[in-house]
Amino acid sequence: MFIPLGLGFRTKNFPLATWLIILACSFVFYFGHQKKNYEAEYMSLPAHHELMKAHDNLFYEYCQKELGNALCERFAFERGIDSQRQESYPLLGLDFHLSREALKEFSDLYRDFVSKLDDRKGQIKALPSFSNYNNALESLKSQTQSIRKNYHLLHHDNLNIQALIIAVFSHESFAHLAGNMLFLFIFGRYVEQRVGITTFLGSYLVLGSTALAIYAWSNSAPFLHVLGASANVSVVMGAFYALFFHNKLKIFFFYLAFKIAQFPVKTYMFFFFMLQEFIYSFTAQENVAYSAHALGLVFGMAFGYGYRRIRPVPKYFLYEQETKDWSRIQKEPDKAKFIDEALDIVKFNPNNKVVIREIVKRLAPNNDDIAGLDLDEEILLRELMPSYLKDLYNYKKFPEIYQALERVPHTWSMSMCLRRFGQKDLLVLIDQAIDDEKLLVSVLAIQAFVERYKRSRKVYNLLKTLRSVLDHIQIDTYWKRHLVQIKSLTTSEGLKRMIDQKLTEQL
Repeated sequence: MFIPLGLGFRTKNFPLATWLIILACSFVFYFGHQKKNYEAEYMSLPAHHELMKAHDNLFYEYCQKELGNALCERFAFERGIDSQRQESYPLLGLDFHLSREALKEFSDLYRDFVSKLDDRKGQIKALPSFSNYNNALESLKSQTQSIRKNYHLLHHDNLNIQALIIAVFSHESFAHLAGNMLFLFIFGRYVEQRVGITTFLGSYLVLGSTALAIYAWSNSAPFLHVLGASANVSVVMGAFYALFFHNKLKIFFFYLAFKIAQFPVKTYMFFFFMLQEFIYSFTAQENVAYSAHALGLVFGMAFGYGYRRIRPVPKYFLYEQETKDWSRIQKEPDKAKFIDEALDIVKFNPNNKVVIREIVKRLAPNNDDIAGLDLDEEILLRELMPSYLKDLYNYKKFPEIYQALERVPHTWSMSMCLRRFGQKDLLVLIDQAIDDEKLLVSVLAIQAFVERYKRSRKVYNLLKTLRSVLDHIQIDTYWKRHLVQIKSLTTSEGLKRMIDQKLTEQL
């Protein structure tokens, strides 16, 4: 099982509009819409029985004309079409000794009858009972339309603003309501934070209602009404896709264990739209506008793309307010105040590498000793260092990586500093450091690998590489200090043996 978490970050401002919509839909479901009343009234319409009886008579005549065998008589008997015929059949469900082929022929005949009846073909119109069937059908339509008008139910024949607003906030069942509101909360809070309350509410109501209205206008099927906020939620999902196209979507997996993974929005967002449709197939019935969902998604994507073009934000930033805050904070000369305000941005967008990079530079300028930081600053720098180093690696800024790693105290645990590096990333860093003759960095990267991936088959080869690196080192005070500290702090026994051998040989 899994649930999407959106971007997986908290929003700085409370998602007021999103919660107002959730409360409004919940209120309408429990108190506002007289669902039981109009459904009971609809099911008790006399025209239902009249139409069923007329439909059976019409099919019996069609069956007599096309087949004319005992199956037609059995149908008439069991449906009570002709009471005079029942005197010749003493038992209900009498066995007429019909073969499987005959039963299949009867089934095919009924499907053919339904198809011709829907198309109103001349062969059906010529039957004597067709006029009775048509009158019963018109009577049911008239009585149904009266219910739609009394309860303001949205339909092709009752398309107006009041019915549309009621439909947008109505749901078929609790499961239908819960599914819609879950997806609205997951994606709506980020869209609201990006575009603002007013624009979010306007796009949700106008675009979603338009999609639902187009569906109702183009579909004149004889169901009671169409309802649901599904088209509106699809608008929100489409806007989320367009506005956060380059970001990653967090997914919460739970089965035997719990795990949170990240996937690109541009690749997996459509998968969750299909998941939403799958949920609707179990939580709603035919009077929910399924085909309006796709139209809502397209409207939302168009809105999000247009808004992103008109009011863009820089890379790694999520919201306009975040960009404005950063422009103001950059001018702050006081180090402590700058760090506090910059951390407030990172708290709501941990992936903002621009801000993280600047915080690290302010905490530890190139000419300052990291070991001399205050305790609070040191703890903060430890937390930010993994993201900072991975960001430098993604941009292939190896000289800055070397400089940072050479300044990091050994007590920080190299495997933690490089925890965002995968096996492949660490191997690339090791090779690059050896090529650039940054041997201390190569030793530190090997330390991180063998400590994190103890069971990897590559550990044996990396220890041989470490031996080759150590053979090229002339042990002086600088190297002795680093190797002794690495040996005393590492959790890898193989690494300890290699360093111990080198130090013993030098002695």
